[in-house]
Amino acid sequence: MGEIARNKLDRVDTNVGKIIDAFLTDSKIASMPGFVGTVGTTSVIILNANEKRVYAIMVNDSLQDMWLGFGEPAVADKGIRVNSEGGNYEITWKNLFVGTISAIAKSANVLMTGVDGYGN
Repeated sequence: MGEIARNKLDRVDTNVGKIIDAFLTDSKIASMPGFVGTVGTTSVIILNANEKRVYAIMVNDSLQDMWLGFGEPAVADKGIRVNSEGGNYEITWKNLFVGTISAIAKSANVLMTGVDGYGN
């Protein structure tokens, strides 16, 4: 690799590092309210859209699997499955999603718990 290409890559790495540092500095969690709800055979919104979201975790606290929908209604057997008995899906700065999140299961009264953390 030539010297010019190496210099360009070094600048890109430096800039990416600065962007990540700025995001982490500006994205301190100010509040992390917990939630609990039941999911059934019809898609239900479990987290509303939140532009300030920097962290969330959704935990399946039941004996039945459930599926998540991101920005659209959840569909059973499609998308991200959250396994039963403590299976979870975590949102961090690496996979940040600030839109509406929905869930669905194949039976009624499937319990989901979690937190939705957001910054200032």
